[in-house]
Amino acid sequence: MLLPTALLPGLATAEDWNRNLRWSLDYSIDAQDVSGGRDGSGRLHFLGIDSHNTFRRDGSNSVTTIFKLYAAKTDGMVRYPGFFDSDDDWELVPKIISANFHVSGDGRFNVLVGRPEILYGLEASIDTAGTLRQLITAPNIGLKADWGVGINGEGRRLRYDLTLTRGSGLKYRRGGDPWALTGRFGTTGGDQGFFGTTGAGFSFFSGNVRLPNGRFVERRRVGIDGQWYRGPLGLMTEISVGEDDEADVVAGFAELNLVSRNTRFAGYGQARLFRKKPLAAWQDQKSWALGLRYMPTRRLSFAAQYLRETEILAPRGEETVFQLQMRYRSQQ
Repeated sequence: MLLPTALLPGLATAEDWNRNLRWSLDYSIDAQDVSGGRDGSGRLHFLGIDSHNTFRRDGSNSVTTIFKLYAAKTDGMVRYPGFFDSDDDWELVPKIISANFHVSGDGRFNVLVGRPEILYGLEASIDTAGTLRQLITAPNIGLKADWGVGINGEGRRLRYDLTLTRGSGLKYRRGGDPWALTGRFGTTGGDQGFFGTTGAGFSFFSGNVRLPNGRFVERRRVGIDGQWYRGPLGLMTEISVGEDDEADVVAGFAELNLVSRNTRFAGYGQARLFRKKPLAAWQDQKSWALGLRYMPTRRLSFAAQYLRETEILAPRGEETVFQLQMRYRSQQ
């Protein structure tokens, strides 16, 4: 009976449930202009609630919950997220809904259930949810969050995360038997901020992933990632190797970033490379991006990004994408 007792906060000894509650109403509007392969412009709206709470019992943490539920609307976008059915559609998006039960009480062994973020590579310590700035986790392994269970823990110097999830992404789908196993072992550090802290990690991924278009991919990856910061400058890198349906794959990412002393201004330059060998020859997909973010207050931010594709694998021409975003978070 030890495990159930540890997982369920006792009503008699639990502290006030809302003592550590943090929540925000979150609204963003993105404007996008695309030229090249697909010409067009459009907008993307997100409105939702973002909450984080740590329940305590007998003076120690018992369970940490994250609840991020959004309504999303696309209006005329030619490059829209895969969970939309068309360029003029709306969806209810459970970005993250999870509970992390602190079984050991000291943070070294926790049990995770729900729809957590998939912690592969740099995504383990960097928060990209709702921002124009993105990493390569989603295009690399095909998932950014998924329904399932996991274990995790953190000591003085090391952190581990292991998850076994459905492999179907936004919606829980069993048809075709999708599944995904993800793990990362790395140095501690990073609090899911816009930038992380100096450190490194090793990740692996294996699964039968159901893509938004209904296609399945048998996917394997192993990768390493690292971050280094000195003063206002930061460097982030990630590289993975593996297979998609027995075709060799290499994925690489690098970012140089800069933040002002008061953190109101931040900028970054990114380079992405995907190499795939479905037959005898390698095929490349390359792109780079430049971005800026300005936060005049804690609650309001403005961002801009310029993305340029130089080589692609898709049957269309390379595209240039210019994006603007305004985001407001109430931060209660």
